[in-house]
Amino acid sequence: MAITRDAFELLCWAKQQNLQNWEHVLTLGRQSVILQPWDVANWEATSRSTNTLSSFTKRAEDASAGEQLFKAIGAEKVDSMDISDYEGASIIHNLNQPVPDHLKLAFDVVFDGGTLEHVFDYPTALKNALSMVKPGGWFLAITPSNMWCGHGFYQFSPEVFRTILSEVNGFKLKMMAFALSTYKKEYWIWDAEQVQRPGRLGIFSKHPACLLIAAQRISSEIPEKLSVQQPDYVVRWEAGSEKQEIKTALAQTSAPVQTKSLKSKLVSILPWSIRGRLWHRIAAKRNIAQHQRGLHRANSLV
Repeated sequence: MAITRDAFELLCWAKQQNLQNWEHVLTLGRQSVILQPWDVANWEATSRSTNTLSSFTKRAEDASAGEQLFKAIGAEKVDSMDISDYEGASIIHNLNQPVPDHLKLAFDVVFDGGTLEHVFDYPTALKNALSMVKPGGWFLAITPSNMWCGHGFYQFSPEVFRTILSEVNGFKLKMMAFALSTYKKEYWIWDAEQVQRPGRLGIFSKHPACLLIAAQRISSEIPEKLSVQQPDYVVRWEAGSEKQEIKTALAQTSAPVQTKSLKSKLVSILPWSIRGRLWHRIAAKRNIAQHQRGLHRANSLV
């Protein structure tokens, strides 16, 4: 695992949000650091911190580099968790298994810089990570979303985090963004305005894409199981129940029921293959329109 440009920009964003308490940080896996001089220049130009980060302008294979970086940002203590002591992690634990009670609600920041996608029992691993965040603390993560086949066990949809990092599970999702890499340049697509909306958030790319996530724990209660349902289906189910209630009420009052429009009737007689193509075209246009506003906002992040 390594703190690269995208992960570094996530930390910059978090630092600029007045995320003051970095007293005790836990990284999932020990983190090396891979940064270029201009990445550090961005930090020093935008951060209120007086700490210098010039020592992180080249590839740092030393497994302690990530801990040094967090301390430069402001952390007083940095622990790391891994399944083995191969890289010298301070806490040895298999994230496929529940974490012990003394680690729950113990850390101000839990940082996943590319570990959880390598854990087979992902629901348990993510629940472990979230359970270790103190009330008021933060879960920060960068995780593969698209075009990372063969990197780990999984690639993730934003729906996973938008659903899990919700009030019912004790969290509030503060920021989620796609980081698209074209190898020559990188840019982010913000999801700041749509982060709590019930519709699907999708994107199609031919380049590697990661998700950057920042969520704050708002409750001291740790649910026994995470409550997870895909939001747009929940909306449909609820809407379906409401429609059925309306139909029942109309039937009981003998009120006239509106008939389908001519357009709806015409669409309903089309073959499923044509309907599917139409739906995908409409969905693609909607996704482009939803994300167009965020395409040029990368420079505002760091």
